[in-house]
Amino acid sequence: MARIYLSSTFEDLKDCRAAAYRTLRKLGHDVISMEDYVASGQRPLAQCLADVAGCDACVGLVAWRLGFVPAGHAQSITELELLEAERHGLPCLVFLLDDDAPWPPAMVDDDRRPVLALRKRLRDRFTVAAFHGASELAGAVATAAARLFQHRDEAAEDALPEDIDLYRNCVGRFAGELERDIRFYGLATAALVAATLVALALALAASPESTRWLIGAGALVFASTSPLPAVTMRAVRKKKALLDGYADELRKERPARAAVQSVRRFLEGQLQQARQTPGIRHIFVVMHHPPFSVSLHGGQHDLRERWTPLYEQYGVDAVFSGHDHVYSRAERGENGMSADCYGRG
Repeated sequence: MARIYLSSTFEDLKDCRAAAYRTLRKLGHDVISMEDYVASGQRPLAQCLADVAGCDACVGLVAWRLGFVPAGHAQSITELELLEAERHGLPCLVFLLDDDAPWPPAMVDDDRRPVLALRKRLRDRFTVAAFHGASELAGAVATAAARLFQHRDEAAEDALPEDIDLYRNCVGRFAGELERDIRFYGLATAALVAATLVALALALAASPESTRWLIGAGALVFASTSPLPAVTMRAVRKKKALLDGYADELRKERPARAAVQSVRRFLEGQLQQARQTPGIRHIFVVMHHPPFSVSLHGGQHDLRERWTPLYEQYGVDAVFSGHDHVYSRAERGENGMSADCYGRG
């Protein structure tokens, strides 16, 4: 159903993490947690933040330990993960151990001031819920997740305004091209008929009686078999099919909100991680449909509008695409990003 990031300190909340993890998995969600890295509280910050960006929601658990603070940062990695989720517009479900809940003294920081400040910041920034133990937390997580994704699924039935605008632009563009092609087809056909009539008139005026009908028949055959109207009409039908496809997408109000946002967050997280990783000199993206193309498809306008700015933002060196069964290459922008389309569907 959804991809959820589980954030918390490690040793002190093992049982609670396990309860939350099992609950979310039973609900059918894909859970990303620090156990996917190493069995330690010291996990790679860049990888964590990239994984957060690729999720649909974040669940944060905080008791009485501040947790690992990465070098160069003032906040703990748990707080950084929650802030990254907020930056990407992800819903955050934050659960704090109740102030009066019994807790092993060994699992409490000697200096409680930093963790008290963290708990206050979380209360001020997010809607939080309290828990007393693992079993109560499991129920609270199940209720919160069910409510969250019930509302999200209802919202997903409506497309983002930007998606509707993109499809309207595509429909308008193809409708304009279709209208121009139809006008061209009419003019081309009228010109051929006129040329045929002129040729026939000249033939009747200048040729002997025995050849008049032969020349006239030849002129009519030329007009009827000229490839120009047929080629033009094929192009008209092709654009009409594309127009119908875009109109159908518009009527269905797709792509769905959740799907587009999830893919974009995942891709942006991966690009951000690659750009911040030392030793990575080039970034390449592979897509099926090409944003730019010299084929009859003419590229995908909505793909260009939605993804190309993201590629330029993170300095993608090249985008490789298929689908069109042609080879073409284009460069766009000052950063020299290229778009390559190969003949593989």
